Amino acid sequence: DATTEDMLSSTEEMLSSPTFLSNLATFLKPPHVLLQVLANDPPTTTPDVDEALELLPDFPCSLQDPFPKGALQVDVHSLPLSLQLEHPTLQLLRNRMKRGSKPGKRRDGCKLGLVVEGGGMRGVVSGGMLMAVHDLGMRDAFDAVYGSSAGAINATYFLTGQPYGLDVYADDISNKTFLDFKRIIGPDPVMNLDFLIDYVMNEVKPMDFEKVIDSPIPLKVVASSLDTLQPILLQSFSTPQELAEALKASATVPEIAGSPRVIQGERLVDAAVFEPIPYRAAIKDGCTHVLALCSKPPSVQSPVQKVVRKVVDIAVNRIINNPPYMKAASQVWLEEMKTNGGLTQEELMLISMFQGLKGGSPSAAGGQILPIYPPPRHFLSPTCTVPSKLRMGAEAGRLSACRVLEPLASGPTGLFPFLSSRVLEPLASGPTGLLPFLSSRWNI
Repeated sequence: DATTEDMLSSTEEMLSSPTFLSNLATFLKPPHVLLQVLANDPPTTTPDVDEALELLPDFPCSLQDPFPKGALQVDVHSLPLSLQLEHPTLQLLRNRMKRGSKPGKRRDGCKLGLVVEGGGMRGVVSGGMLMAVHDLGMRDAFDAVYGSSAGAINATYFLTGQPYGLDVYADDISNKTFLDFKRIIGPDPVMNLDFLIDYVMNEVKPMDFEKVIDSPIPLKVVASSLDTLQPILLQSFSTPQELAEALKASATVPEIAGSPRVIQGERLVDAAVFEPIPYRAAIKDGCTHVLALCSKPPSVQSPVQKVVRKVVDIAVNRIINNPPYMKAASQVWLEEMKTNGGLTQEELMLISMFQGLKGGSPSAAGGQILPIYPPPRHFLSPTCTVPSKLRMGAEAGRLSACRVLEPLASGPTGLFPFLSSRVLEPLASGPTGLLPFLSSRWNI
């Protein structure tokens, strides 16, 4: 139609600019160049514009938008808190908190899942959110925890009640022992998961593996199967070794964290290949309600910006899926994008949230989903190793979760509502708060 033609025309003009093509071509170079970009280390190679142009034929399919116009342009942090508190997921959480409901003794006929996004070092944000859930005494209100990549690692410390696990990011893995881009040209992986899981989580900040295994709230670790080409839930662990291997599989980013891990005869890689935020896995596992803790803010973009972003998404996806063993997975990713009208899983989740806010009816996803996001403009790189930024990310996540969840824990006359309205909420989301100011200055 005319709108689509205008959009394509504007997009073509933007994509033809030398600056854009130069930046995009950077993502199309070998993986080490992508890593340099993510680490804010400018690449020294000369971009190839022809490679960038090759992406364009793949793109028109993503312009179809069958969902309500404007739904994805709403700043979630601008929604009144009173409206968010009416979401069915928070209503269920409120009722369980009020009744002191315990795992295995529910009477409401619902299954409430806690979903935790990873995202490499950006997982410190969802880790901060988890600590807020823990500190507010809400852990027992959930029936299962679903973690992807770093989110699964966060979830282990959450289930054991060991909040110092959040300090792992800034204190123990913001170094070249864990993450070193120079290793891309050698035999060792850029990201050393063995160092994190076998050493840090066992000796530096010990995590109680047995307590996770025995937890009445089961941990479901999400990974991506290269054999079935779909997400897989790793659960019902018998030994600490089984749990450790599951955590490694969920975080094995192709070409970055080593070769696929083989568990139960299946080749497994990072959860983000098929399920970056595992809300769909939770719904498929029987959850009627889901609270999703997200490590990055939702995209609020113009149509042209959406097109540009998706071109870059395709470019990055092609690099990560560059190894021969990832070819089939890459095709699944592209086909799913076409089926969804060019919308990402994150955008579909956001739409599901708005469906729940509108009338409380079950969303198209099959359950009620409420995501919690960090503040606008707060974005950490997955490869950030700056301790001050990581600590700021953890605090941003904590404040965002407190803003939404604290009223459920304390009631309208408690101390936390006073702090939220006077201190926490302005820091987390206000246009003149301290956090947006620091975020914009620090480029996080």
